[in-house]
Amino acid sequence: MTLPDGAVDKGSKSFKDKKEAQEFKVQVEKRAKQIKETVFVEAVFLDDAVEQWKDFCLGYTEPTRYLYILLVEKFIEFLDGEVVYISDLETSDINTFLNSLMKRGIANSSVNNSLTSIKSLCSYMSENYKIANPAQGIKKLKEGDIDANYWSMEEYQRVLMKSPDFARRCRTEIRLERGAQYGYCPVPF
Repeated sequence: MTLPDGAVDKGSKSFKDKKEAQEFKVQVEKRAKQIKETVFVEAVFLDDAVEQWKDFCLGYTEPTRYLYILLVEKFIEFLDGEVVYISDLETSDINTFLNSLMKRGIANSSVNNSLTSIKSLCSYMSENYKIANPAQGIKKLKEGDIDANYWSMEEYQRVLMKSPDFARRCRTEIRLERGAQYGYCPVPF
């Protein structure tokens, strides 16, 4: 058969070597399987996904929901419109944001709060839109011990005697050398 461009179609591909034919067959079947398993996802705007995630956040407690939404909005603001579709969000975008927080001197615990919020958003998008989770594998930062100087019982008693009003107002900030929790006061006011 002659094709419109003048070439002669000799039919399907033929192989001289049986091994070559089998390798070709394996490749074709592998590719067919990949195409069959591929999930084609409609392009979803990141802003739309965030709004739907906010509805999902109604399942969280009010303080958690407020914090998550606030921190994710800061992340979206940081992206500055460079990521339009959820499929465009990459691990590097998240890492760049977290690095910018650290460069500004934000405490590791606050950076971790931002990461947790972003992971919530990314998990939601991954589950609901069948995309790879860009936050997967990003680990939290180590949070060090609080650098605190504790008062001895003697120092505490002195403050109590000299300035009872001050001690009463600031009792949540008073730290005893025993490492008492904030708000704990061994002497009733």
